Amino acid sequence: NHPYGQTRQAHFIADHGGLQVIEPFLRNSDGLESRILQQLQDFDLWDECVRQTKKSSLNFWLPYDDPNPDDSNNAQPPPTVWEELARYIWNHPAGRSFIDPNQVAGFEYWCNILGPSVKQDGQDEAPAALGWHQDRDEGHAFDSENPISIYPVMGSVFYGYPHDVVGGGELEFVPQHQQIGEDQDELTLDNVETEAIEAVYNRLVFLNVTHWHRVAPFTQGQRMTFAVNLWNQRPRGLLTYQERLEQQKLQGVTDTS
Repeated sequence: NHPYGQTRQAHFIADHGGLQVIEPFLRNSDGLESRILQQLQDFDLWDECVRQTKKSSLNFWLPYDDPNPDDSNNAQPPPTVWEELARYIWNHPAGRSFIDPNQVAGFEYWCNILGPSVKQDGQDEAPAALGWHQDRDEGHAFDSENPISIYPVMGSVFYGYPHDVVGGGELEFVPQHQQIGEDQDELTLDNVETEAIEAVYNRLVFLNVTHWHRVAPFTQGQRMTFAVNLWNQRPRGLLTYQERLEQQKLQGVTDTS
C-alpha cells in the first residue's frame, strides 16, 4: 500500500481543472517523510536551490522513472533531496492520477524565495510578489525565430519550509481557462473570477498551471516554495542535476560560492 493511506485530507475540486490540496503532506510519524521534513528545515538548502536556478536562468529537469516495488532494493539513491521530493510528490495518488506512463517525459522543478512587496510612489497598492503568468516551455516561448507556447500537463506547489508570511502571499489563480491575452504586462483580471490558497507550511497543491496564477502581495516575512511541473515533453534547455555538474566540469567551474 502507498504510505499516504486514508489519514490525510485531500480536497478535490473537479470544476477547477483538477485542483487538489493535500495537508499535511509529509508526516513526522513516517521515517522517510520525517527525514525529508527535517532536511527542509535548513534555509541554506533552499537558498542554494534558488541560487543554482538563477545561475543558469533555467530550472532543473528530472526524467520520469516509473516506480517498481520489485526494484526498490536496487534503486540508486537520488543525488539531492529535491529529486527525492519531486518523485515523492508525483508518486502521491493525486499526482499519479495525472500521469500517462505512455506519454510522460519527466518533471521540471525549482525553488522560490519571495520577499515582501513594496508599494512605490504613485501606486495604489503593492505589486504582486510574483505576477500573473502561465507556466510554459520558456525555451520555445522566447525563440526569436519560431516562438511557440508549449505547456506542462499539470503543476504542483509544496510549502516545505516553516515560513512566516504576513499580510497576504496567497497563491491566486483563475479557476477556469481564460483567453485573456499573452502580454502579461497588460494583463488585468478585474472582471475575472479568481480564487486563492494560503501558503500553509507542509501543504501540497496540485493545480493546472496553464491557468493564470500569481503570488499575492504580502507585507512581512519570506515565502518559500518548491514547485514541480509534470511534462509530456522535455522543455528546451533544461538539464538534470548530474548534467549540470558535468557541464560545470567541462567549463572548468570549480567555485560553488
